[in-house]
Amino acid sequence: MISNKLLEEANAELSRAKIKRIIRKRVCFSLAISTIIGFILYKMTHIFVSISIIPVGGLIGFFSLMFELLLQRNRRETLVEKELPFVSTVLAMGANHVPPFSVLKNLIELHAFSQTKKEYFTILKKAKTEHVTLSRAAALISEIHPSARFQEFLKSISASERGVGDPYYSLRDLSKTELSTLSHKVELSQEKFGVASSLILVSFAIVPLTMMVFSLITGNTQLLYLTSLLSLPAAFGANLLIEQAYPLGLKPEPKKPSRFLLTILALLLVLCFVVFFSWLKLPLHLAIGVSLLLCSIPFSLFYSKHSSEHSQSIKLMPSIARDLAEEAKKGYPPSQSIGRLTKKYPKKILMNLYNVEDKPYLTKAYVALLKQAEKLGAQPEQLDIVAETMNVITNAHSTYNSKANLFRMMVYGSVVIFTTSSVIVIRTISELARKMSAGLSLSAIALLHPSPSLKGVVYVAVVVNSYLLGILAGKAVKGSLLFGFVDAIITTLLALFLLNIGGWL
Repeated sequence: MISNKLLEEANAELSRAKIKRIIRKRVCFSLAISTIIGFILYKMTHIFVSISIIPVGGLIGFFSLMFELLLQRNRRETLVEKELPFVSTVLAMGANHVPPFSVLKNLIELHAFSQTKKEYFTILKKAKTEHVTLSRAAALISEIHPSARFQEFLKSISASERGVGDPYYSLRDLSKTELSTLSHKVELSQEKFGVASSLILVSFAIVPLTMMVFSLITGNTQLLYLTSLLSLPAAFGANLLIEQAYPLGLKPEPKKPSRFLLTILALLLVLCFVVFFSWLKLPLHLAIGVSLLLCSIPFSLFYSKHSSEHSQSIKLMPSIARDLAEEAKKGYPPSQSIGRLTKKYPKKILMNLYNVEDKPYLTKAYVALLKQAEKLGAQPEQLDIVAETMNVITNAHSTYNSKANLFRMMVYGSVVIFTTSSVIVIRTISELARKMSAGLSLSAIALLHPSPSLKGVVYVAVVVNSYLLGILAGKAVKGSLLFGFVDAIITTLLALFLLNIGGWL
């Protein structure tokens, strides 16, 4: 059913009896819901196959806990690897003064390393339950942890705690290894973008165009509806690839909109569509496009501010770190050095170092490193280590941005190709139908000449797909779907412009 290995990797404290109770409740609930839905569908359609949804609901309830544990394991791995480059830097700073586990204990007070704090408590619990030392408990956890990088991290600090080798050089090497791993993962992002680009070209350009030709010739709209449904899983798959490509330590954490605001915007979207389509009698694709644009503008204005702040923080942080290290050589602690830099850097960016709530994660991590450096004496060599870390991370971000911008250009190209090809295909088939109509029967003319409903479905698919592609392009460059509304507005405007140009020609 659920293996002990999965429970350990997810760090879930569930007994076998409790697991059985949870699964039993979920199966009963999902069976009840699926039974009701199945009989309603059967009464509406009189198709016996619709009742097959009942066992599917039972299977969903049975495997839901396993799926939840898999997500929990993946989340644990992702969060701890996000913090590793910074945590390893903290250990490198204290390598000559403080044992590794004492440094980890100090991290409890730092909110930027919340997952590492949970891992430290797990080590403490393991040491107490197994009656072993912290270094031995860390070695035991390294055998069952889902992150291979954190496994090596635990083995390294465990060896340093026991005095194996030179602690300073081993912890410095650990820090450099983590930073080189981050740079290597950024280099691999090109491969993920390549796969995402191929997926987008096939799912949003090649397949839709092929299906559109068949639909326009045969007059069958079902092929177009099927193609529209297939584009959603493709967008989800491309989103996952982009998620894996973005460097974890640099990923922004924008404030998510409230449910109330989302409800208001959804109602506004429907209202705009009704006004434009029913009252102003705009074409369907134009009504949908304009409605999406109007509802996206508030999001784009709000999140563009946060996106620019995130980018500026990443760009300036290495310079700030180097200048603080130079100030430390003059005898000034970091807290005083920040005030001495107000003439060189924007005051808002420096103030973020005092108040890191709702700020980019890189800023939070950097402030945590500064606090730890002050605890350790704020020696110049310690701040040099921090500056080196920030410099490597920012270089990795610059490398990633260059690759992500190429992906964004490919997305814009896909929008142009799909839109212009759709217009050309419709106009070509219409022209052929007009020229051949003299010698054909009425039924043949109907097959060749694309109906207004077919053209409407094609144009709506173009607008909606362009909007989705814009969201994905924005996430690839800026790290969050919420930062993708500006690109979504651009791609939607581009599609509407090309469709209207095609209609005028």
